Amino acid sequence: MRGAVRHHVAGRRLILENSAAMTRHSLGATGMSIKKVDVMIFVALCSFIFINSFFIHRVSFVDSVAFFLVCTSSAAVIFLYRQKGATLLKLFFLFSFLFFGFVPPLELYYGEVYWGGRPFSAGDYGYAALLVLFFNVVVFVSYLLTSRSGYLSSETDARLPEQDRVRLEFIQVLLLVGVSAMACLLILYMNDFNVYSLVFRGGELVQRKSLDSVSSSLLYGFFIRFIPISTAIVMLFMVRGMWPIKALLLVIGVVSAFPTGLARLSVPTYYFPLLFFFFPRLLKNNRVPLLVSLGIVFVFPFLEGFRRYSSESGLSYSLDYKFLLAGHFDAFQNFTRIITDDFVSYGYQLLGVLFFYVPRSFWSSKPVGTGHALAEQENYNLANISATWYAEGWANFGFLGALLFSVLIGVVMAKLDRKYWLGHSRPFFRIMYLVLLGYVFFLLRGDLMSGMAFLIGTMMAIAVPYLIISRVRLHRFL
Repeated sequence: MRGAVRHHVAGRRLILENSAAMTRHSLGATGMSIKKVDVMIFVALCSFIFINSFFIHRVSFVDSVAFFLVCTSSAAVIFLYRQKGATLLKLFFLFSFLFFGFVPPLELYYGEVYWGGRPFSAGDYGYAALLVLFFNVVVFVSYLLTSRSGYLSSETDARLPEQDRVRLEFIQVLLLVGVSAMACLLILYMNDFNVYSLVFRGGELVQRKSLDSVSSSLLYGFFIRFIPISTAIVMLFMVRGMWPIKALLLVIGVVSAFPTGLARLSVPTYYFPLLFFFFPRLLKNNRVPLLVSLGIVFVFPFLEGFRRYSSESGLSYSLDYKFLLAGHFDAFQNFTRIITDDFVSYGYQLLGVLFFYVPRSFWSSKPVGTGHALAEQENYNLANISATWYAEGWANFGFLGALLFSVLIGVVMAKLDRKYWLGHSRPFFRIMYLVLLGYVFFLLRGDLMSGMAFLIGTMMAIAVPYLIISRVRLHRFL
């Protein structure tokens, strides 16, 4: 009898121990564990934002509270919502933290109104900040309902497993090198074989040929120019061995799309995949948001010197925080302007996004980008201004449009994050996901028309080497 009791008690103890182990595993799998370092960073960041909002750059109390809430809620998603890897969601809320929460109080404190615009009324910024806070909540809830789980494993390696990489035939290697070299030669020709034109975006040393039409400019600027570096990226991720060929293509790619010669927000689109290939551990935990933050603080001011180089100014570099007020972070102010001016096109702006590839010679009334349209309406002294994701929604269908855009981006980010981090995806998607991690700031800042053209061009540039590697077997046709 006692033996039976002991056996029963031992059995229950084993069941309880197994249950506890399963509970611990379940808690880990649902992302309930939070690293102390993330909590420490979150607390330090919130303390800094509190001091910055209420004491250093204090504006009205309502505005300070609104921006403080935008910052802290965005930081909470980044550091406390447990996703053990870099995700689009984290980068979305990093953008919100910087562009919607941190910079606007500086603009209010210094009275900065960009592009010769009219001053804002009291309360305009606070009202727009509360709307951003509401739309951010909608994005997060949409994401949660779509993903169904907060846990995304950090064990997924950016690089494909060895068994999933392929060996190339000679004709494929010849095609890849040939396509990359021909694109590079065209790029050199368009830059008059002037190395300064590759390194600098503009200035007295730059010499470039002009194209006859907008369509050809888009084809060259968003597609052909990035074929060499796309070929290098796809080769690195998909092909087994062949390191001399990979090194050659990488050199051609970097020369063709040198980082200092690109628009700053487009640099991560192509250089993030390279960075993650050589340093895959960067994708774990919150390293990518921290990397992006450091890049904005230290790298963006450096790249500023390559935009308009002159012998008088030279290449200056300083860490003056007023760089944030030079118009690069105008997304929130432009969103506020769209709201206060009741800028609503009832879908007309969206038509321009959906049919951006149609030449204006066939569609004379084709919409310009939303930022451009706002600049024309306000008589700004610059037309190439941003229109953030929420602004695009509002510019099309008002409050309802911004709400629908919030739901849309939350759902899409959840599906993409889940598909990548759960490991059930093909090579093309895996490469494009790493591209999107660098592209998301470009999209969110806007405007959407240029962002869509850039995304389609990027997908086409990636598809060219991908199809050569994965689909083309020319020996069957020769």
